[in-house]
Amino acid sequence: MPNMIRYFYNSLGTITHSITCDNETAQLQLNGDTVGYITPDQPIIGNVFRDYKIVNNEFVSKTIQNGLLNDYLKDKKNEITTMANFLHIQPIQYDNKLLDADEIAQQNIYGKITELKNNIDLNITSTNLFWKDANNLMHTWNTPSEYLVWLQGLFNAITTRRTNLYALSWQGKAEVESMSTIEQIQQYDVEALFQSIA
Repeated sequence: MPNMIRYFYNSLGTITHSITCDNETAQLQLNGDTVGYITPDQPIIGNVFRDYKIVNNEFVSKTIQNGLLNDYLKDKKNEITTMANFLHIQPIQYDNKLLDADEIAQQNIYGKITELKNNIDLNITSTNLFWKDANNLMHTWNTPSEYLVWLQGLFNAITTRRTNLYALSWQGKAEVESMSTIEQIQQYDVEALFQSIA
């Protein structure tokens, strides 16, 4: 075999050291402490290394391997959450208009809905029946009722998107949790998960 990394183990199945060499040189490394060697592309031999797996060209025990898997799982789930939160506050397309939907915009929408409802209930004349979109273009309405219905629809569009993001997040996290290798978790495409929303 050509030069490649060889992992040397003792009679207890413990890794003693590793070097990059060919088989002939590897044979010279064998002594009382090292009884054999293995390369990353070889299968596990009998009971030797039964508690080990090669990860990123290194042997790791099952305990460490499971810890690494959990770390990668946690990171990927955090990535899913971060992406969902990011998309939630992006501008939203509603009524053929691109409209801000960040936290401040949502507070303003809810505040304006409350104001219009109160004015209607108290028979107070509402003024400033306009809203600026994400491109800073002004849109106006003729009556408070029309304006209120439009704002309620916008608010519902934002909350519906949030609900859909939650659903996709739960789906993605369930898919990741079903994976058994670090490589599968690393390759999971979070952007593709949310493609229908983005």
